[in-house]
Amino acid sequence: MAAIRSRKDRDGVVIGYQVQVQRKGYPAQTKTFRSKADAQAWATIVESEMQRGVWRDRSESENTTLMEALDRYAEEIIPSKKSPKPDLAKLHQWQAKPIAKMFLASIRGRDVAAAIRDMEAEGKAPNTIRLYLALLSHLFTIARKEWGMEASVIRWN
Repeated sequence: MAAIRSRKDRDGVVIGYQVQVQRKGYPAQTKTFRSKADAQAWATIVESEMQRGVWRDRSESENTTLMEALDRYAEEIIPSKKSPKPDLAKLHQWQAKPIAKMFLASIRGRDVAAAIRDMEAEGKAPNTIRLYLALLSHLFTIARKEWGMEASVIRWN
């Protein structure tokens, strides 16, 4: 069952709503929203997923930006590669793009498509763009499989 509480500032003005979903067999989930409608919608989704047995903890991928994931990838994965310099250069270019400020769980196919259009406008060859996408794909695979970021999957909608 979800509990929704209003969050107030020092003057008693409502500034948001905190939702807590508790269900037996699952860790308590808490999130804060600006509007009550958003809070209720999130609670409904989480409760539904828990009831159907398909719920996954997305908190880490919802709180990790692509920039932070790229930094972690640079520290943990790239040093073990045969030739790390080209991947490191690609990684730094990904970090310079606006998509790097987005949270992993919120990145969609249209965001990646916009980054691809930017690369095409810069004059990058199709194969070069493919190599950039391969690095991004590997990062998301590592985030999901090794770092436990369950929602780290690009949605193409």
